[in-house]
Amino acid sequence: MKYAVTIFLALITVCNDTPKNKRQIADFELENKITKIELQYLGMMCDCPQWATPDNIDIYEESIQRGQEIPMDSLFIKIVPENSETVNPFDLDYGSTPIFQFTGKFFQKKRKWKSEDGIEYNCKFFQCEVCELSNKIQ
Repeated sequence: MKYAVTIFLALITVCNDTPKNKRQIADFELENKITKIELQYLGMMCDCPQWATPDNIDIYEESIQRGQEIPMDSLFIKIVPENSETVNPFDLDYGSTPIFQFTGKFFQKKRKWKSEDGIEYNCKFFQCEVCELSNKIQ
């Protein structure tokens, strides 16, 4: 009986091995329209929305220089892969300031979430089906 309980608990743990963000995201509906967007990564070493259009990155950086920082979640997007087969943009051969083209669907509503360090965001999420390098050079 002791072994049966141990096996049962192990199965529950394995079957419930979905990251919190994935479970929370699954509750939101996607738009019907497939969209292509060109985004640039602004790596900030945090679990925050880090993708934006090159123009929005310029706006964000200018706001920091003026001392009037715009909230990141108003300009940046959180990218979620459609499945484990979706290409990771960082597996592509890119230059120093790459622009990627993502094909997929936005979630219908912005979603509030808390990062691992406790910061709350309310940003757009985009489910990526295809990722490739853009022809644009930044």
